[in-house]
Amino acid sequence: MFKRFLFLVIKMRLLRFVAVLATMLICFHGNAAEVKYSKNLAGVFDDYSGVMAIKELNTDSILVSDKIRAAKRFPPASTFKIAHSLIALDQGIVKNIDEIFFRYDGHSQYFLKSWQKDMGLKEAVQTSNVEAFKVIAVKIGNERMQRSLTLFDYGNYRIGSDVTSFWLDGTLQISALEQINFLEKLLNGQLPCSKAAQKEVENILKLEANDKYVLYGKTGLSSGPNQIGWFVGFIRKESQTYIFALNIDMNENTPYALRIDLVKKGIDKLDL
Repeated sequence: MFKRFLFLVIKMRLLRFVAVLATMLICFHGNAAEVKYSKNLAGVFDDYSGVMAIKELNTDSILVSDKIRAAKRFPPASTFKIAHSLIALDQGIVKNIDEIFFRYDGHSQYFLKSWQKDMGLKEAVQTSNVEAFKVIAVKIGNERMQRSLTLFDYGNYRIGSDVTSFWLDGTLQISALEQINFLEKLLNGQLPCSKAAQKEVENILKLEANDKYVLYGKTGLSSGPNQIGWFVGFIRKESQTYIFALNIDMNENTPYALRIDLVKKGIDKLDL
């Protein structure tokens, strides 16, 4: 038993080393991004406690409303469905984004009625179906999940003992800056999984298009009395791509739409 435990510890440390080395190689062609305070972004949070970070793809600076909070880790909640979907596709847990893998039992009362139906990965992401992703998590298993998060260098890459709740209960944590880094690697096809899976997940995230830009993203909301709301993603405007990550303190009276509204406000303030 002890030998197996020691083997797993060494294995995880080696995987961590590989992930760090891969990140260093990816950054070899340029300096690490400089984090810069933006007064315009800070103005988004005059009435709220939170942070927004934004980075033009493949540039060397990140604008943030608060340098300290931008580096602070929080549970990713449903923003983890981005990484979760990548793992599911890459590991063959689901064959494609439309394959029906979640079967509703016909009687369970879930948090949202929209979850009470059979669905594939695309719809599970778009409805943020926690129950569907618990099914995927069990199929992936602890070992493969841990290996993938370590190679992704995703936040603190911890999953604990319960593979069905670690992204919700505070075991796994990630900062706004780390969300930016992860999404940039996704858009560049640089994550350690198939490029096809990365492209499919990127397309799932499309939310809306207007006369200024196309918006892609995923929201998240942690559980418990001190809720953290997330909205992470990117916008495409002509030939330019901007990656963003926002988190704010929320409670039962905070409108869910506020997360998306604040990101749009930040984009407008920067006149992107």
